[in-house]
Amino acid sequence: MCVSFAVKKKMNKFFTKIKELQEKNNTKLCIGLDFDFRNKNWKEIEKLIYDTCYQTEDLVCAYKINIAFFSGIQYINDILKNFMLSNINIPIICDGKYGDIEHVAKRYAYTCFEYFGFDAVTVNPYMGSDVIKSFSEYKDKGIFVLAKTTNPSADEIQKFDNDDCYVVANKVIDIVSDINKNNNLGLVYSTDIFDDDYFSYDTYGLPILFPGIGTQGKNLQKALKYKGLKVISVSRDIINTENIKERAKYYQGLTCG
Repeated sequence: MCVSFAVKKKMNKFFTKIKELQEKNNTKLCIGLDFDFRNKNWKEIEKLIYDTCYQTEDLVCAYKINIAFFSGIQYINDILKNFMLSNINIPIICDGKYGDIEHVAKRYAYTCFEYFGFDAVTVNPYMGSDVIKSFSEYKDKGIFVLAKTTNPSADEIQKFDNDDCYVVANKVIDIVSDINKNNNLGLVYSTDIFDDDYFSYDTYGLPILFPGIGTQGKNLQKALKYKGLKVISVSRDIINTENIKERAKYYQGLTCG
């Protein structure tokens, strides 16, 4: 198994806010607002979002918006800007998995952080560290970099081994740790790593967003083993139920364990 040495670092404003809410609400739960908005008008969309948040804001430490579910919707800019300006005082992660050449990445960063006002984003590091740096210039924001994802074919690239147990996912972790000058970088990391000696257990103490809990079947108990700051994302297994609040309470109870 590859082993890295953990280095504890200070947390920036975003990660400090996450930690404070985890302690206040006794939870590590992040709800993904990945509703199917097709055939809904903008008023119905706004009601669905706000009703979900008002029911669950005392049960979470963050919300996550997958920007794909908002694409092609009329008045999308107004919907998202109004949401970010609302009185819901919970950090919002924009799950856009952005990754492009530097001057384009800077525009994505501007749009996410300055135009919409999101608190954090997910970033795809495939094009290298300059993509990540374009976002990390925003010192008070959070940037979660894809390292090990939950989709079925992820290992085709992320587990590619060009040396003895040094796979691409581990290279990403090393890069993120090296350039984390503003203490605002974290990882997107599947719990699969706990079952596979190719992946490093130790991630330099970086905050981790654990996806795939719930519908995708990833192991929550394994995510809870991680000793660093962790945000545990559940989407469809909460928002597609008849009683969103009760389902969120269920996961809130599991993540505080």
